[in-house]
Amino acid sequence: MTAKGEKLSSAETFLAKYIGPLGWIGGGIYLTFASIGGGSFAVFICCFLGLSPFILWECVRLKNVVLDGDSIIISNFLREERIHLSQICEVNELTLLAGHPTLVRFSAPTTFGTQILFLPKGMRWLGKSSAAAERLRVLSSSSRVAKEIDDLEAG
Repeated sequence: MTAKGEKLSSAETFLAKYIGPLGWIGGGIYLTFASIGGGSFAVFICCFLGLSPFILWECVRLKNVVLDGDSIIISNFLREERIHLSQICEVNELTLLAGHPTLVRFSAPTTFGTQILFLPKGMRWLGKSSAAAERLRVLSSSSRVAKEIDDLEAG
């Protein structure tokens, strides 16, 4: 990523996005062949196939996020887009998922859709918001208010 600024995403984002799904699939294939003939084969296959779409969906859609002035720069490690903080309409943490990923929703569609998911950096304690998510929440709120004031003064 060529962006300068404060990185809000965890350093483990790349691993969770690309290496995690490969490990899940590889481990599943290995354990499938290892459990053939055992009594738990059918249960294992059902669990593996039932959980795979959810795990792959959550991992593959992770993005890298950098705060740069009055914008965030979002990257999927192949392309990036700069989005003004005033376009963020909601920041929610998904505390039931590993790493407490943060869901960011936008008021208008972006290259990555109307929402993104990222793993915030830093320790997250049960019931406590991550510093990165809280900072993004406060900055986007104040940016929207400033934009509304500018719009009122201009119109």
